[in-house]
Amino acid sequence: MNTKTPLILHGEWFDISFPLYLYPDTDELKKYQQKIRDKIFTVTHTNISYRTINHWEQQGLLFDNYKEQRINGWRKFSLVDIVWLNVIKELRDFGLSLDSIKTVKDCITFQKTPQLLFEFYLSCGAMNKDSCLIVTKDGEAGLGIRDEVELTEAMIPFPLSYININITGVLKKLISQDGSVYKNSVLSATDPEIERILISILDENTKEVRITTKDSAINKVEIKKEHRDPRDPLKKIKEISSDGKRKRISIEVQNGKVIAIEEIEKTKRTEKQ
Repeated sequence: MNTKTPLILHGEWFDISFPLYLYPDTDELKKYQQKIRDKIFTVTHTNISYRTINHWEQQGLLFDNYKEQRINGWRKFSLVDIVWLNVIKELRDFGLSLDSIKTVKDCITFQKTPQLLFEFYLSCGAMNKDSCLIVTKDGEAGLGIRDEVELTEAMIPFPLSYININITGVLKKLISQDGSVYKNSVLSATDPEIERILISILDENTKEVRITTKDSAINKVEIKKEHRDPRDPLKKIKEISSDGKRKRISIEVQNGKVIAIEEIEKTKRTEKQ
């Protein structure tokens, strides 16, 4: 990634969630990543002309090199590609130069897999966490969810003016405009249980997710969450237990004060979700 001081600060949520996404240790998460990366869309799904995409590629604005990735002479795009192309279009509509957009891309490029950080935050959007791309007038940029942006603004001097591209909004707009994007996207094709697991992984309170498989399918899931320093322990326990799912809840006390509440949810595939 870019070695400059990041525009957006990442906290404990990122430190837990991103390594889990970077090094997936379950078949289900690997399948999810494969689906979001599958190049199954054509240029008609991008809402951008072929000539424009060629020009952007020549200027180094795309994450992938498409010269060797053509099927029957035509390019194919993944869901990640399509969203990124539309982010570029949004930035151009705001008047950013191609050089500035190249700087934006460089700021959010991740080592050997350039699009990985963008893909991660796109997945956050798919899991109902608002994710955004913050861009300054000179092209400095950072990715984050809403909480991370608010944390950054509270801790360090933030630009007086900047562009905020809602990645979640771009994705939803594409889905609403093109039924085939929805049909082939991870939002519609993901198994509900897989989606629930991914949502748990992206939850800042999740400390551990264990998955047991049987006959190449999910059999058991154990999700462990820890809520530190709850303001109202009784209210938090009531909130945790209100979803009707079977859980084990324990509390940690120090000097007569509840400092942590741990919940462990265990489910079997045969149980009602």
